[in-house]
Amino acid sequence: MTVVVLDAPSGPLLPYPSWLAGADVVLFTGRSPVEIRDTDGYAGVRPFARYEGSAEVERAVLALAEVRTVTAIVATASADSIRAGALRDHLGLPGQGRESAILFRDLVAMRQRLAGEAVPTVPFGAVRRVSDLYWFAHEWGFPLTVRRRRTSGWPTVATLRDEAEVREFTLGGISGKLESLPDLVAEPQTERSLVVTDLGSRLPDTGVGGADLPAVARAAFTALPPPTGPYPYAVEACRTAGGAWLVGSVACDFGEARARDAVRAQAGLAPELEEVS
Repeated sequence: MTVVVLDAPSGPLLPYPSWLAGADVVLFTGRSPVEIRDTDGYAGVRPFARYEGSAEVERAVLALAEVRTVTAIVATASADSIRAGALRDHLGLPGQGRESAILFRDLVAMRQRLAGEAVPTVPFGAVRRVSDLYWFAHEWGFPLTVRRRRTSGWPTVATLRDEAEVREFTLGGISGKLESLPDLVAEPQTERSLVVTDLGSRLPDTGVGGADLPAVARAAFTALPPPTGPYPYAVEACRTAGGAWLVGSVACDFGEARARDAVRAQAGLAPELEEVS
């Protein structure tokens, strides 16, 4: 079996050969050759100078699939999730597909799905032009929170408290390139809390701040594709002044402790048992 590992640099290189013992592991990576001097255990290693933002990686995987039987695509970095899903769909491989990956990576797509399934969600709007921020301020009032819509964790890039701060934030435009849409989403400023679940299947009877939160979390999991690995998912939610819970996001939260199980699950292998001393 040949397992292709997509490796967008996002921390130390994981020990894929030891975690996937018995498989021919081929590494496609955005790291420099200096970072991957130790290639022991790999059936092949190929660095890409233009790993992000080009189709070279996809073409290389498809070319490999013409000469070897690729049985799985492994991708732990959020930046690789959509690319990996599209390749699985094209090659007919098990695991998370492109549509599911988009829902869990793009905060606007996720909330659109949740809202379409009648799950109460934090108000939101894609920021495509400067005027959108003024419109959202008119709709919700200040302050506005502006977040990255496709970056892991959807980090906050600005909190805008008045029109003067909107003008300062938008000075020079809101996209790095004129030909590309901004990677931004706006929402009213809210306080957040987390409820961590076990695969989305078992939730506590009471949640942070009240017994109604698990019901909202269950609704969110019903609206989204099922989890695709042996690691917990986290529901980000906030509570309104009237006491109602609003879902902000649902995200994978396997963390370093479960990285090995996540890798093996994507490769179609059972979790390894921990050694007992």
